[in-house]
Amino acid sequence: MPSDLRHAPPAQKELIAFAEEALGLQPSARGTLTALSGRGSNRRYFRFEWGEAQSAILVHYESGRIENSYFAAIAQFLLEEEVPVPRIIRHDAARGLILIQDLEDIDLWALRDASWDIRGSLYRQTLTAVHRLHSIPAGRVPSERVTLMEPFGPSLYQWERDYFQNHFVKAVCDIDLEPDFVLRLENELGLLARRLHAGERCLVHRDLQSQN
Repeated sequence: MPSDLRHAPPAQKELIAFAEEALGLQPSARGTLTALSGRGSNRRYFRFEWGEAQSAILVHYESGRIENSYFAAIAQFLLEEEVPVPRIIRHDAARGLILIQDLEDIDLWALRDASWDIRGSLYRQTLTAVHRLHSIPAGRVPSERVTLMEPFGPSLYQWERDYFQNHFVKAVCDIDLEPDFVLRLENELGLLARRLHAGERCLVHRDLQSQN
């Protein structure tokens, strides 16, 4: 099948049919599909609902971001390692469709104004889960079925430093750093990057923030 047709956005009927088939629903239990507002990295999200308050999340991803095709296999591996991530129900790589467990809409950002009695426990659970993830050595990942993104190295550490300075220090904080300070900062962060690069390789969550 030509690649332009293979990754064309599926119609709603096709998405519903994929979800119903993946869940093994009977014709009498037809479900409904609702588009969700959040999206990113060439992905669209939907909530598929059926029966009495049952639901799953349907993801359609496009081929423009190669990491999208890695998602399902990585999630399955993390579940095996007892990292709390959504369960994969079905993955259709040819059509770029994934049906996953619905963990509902509440995230840490939504609870930012809640009392510390509520938030504190959730932060601790989050850090516990991330510690579990960051404790998995890269060598334990079964490369025959799980593909990871490029590991951190000198060029990626440099990209991260530049991104932070351009998009946060300059764009958000409106701070223009003096050239001499930039040079001293680069020397210090470069030394830190070399120390990190020399350490043991493990899995890393590169986008750990309250809405993710």
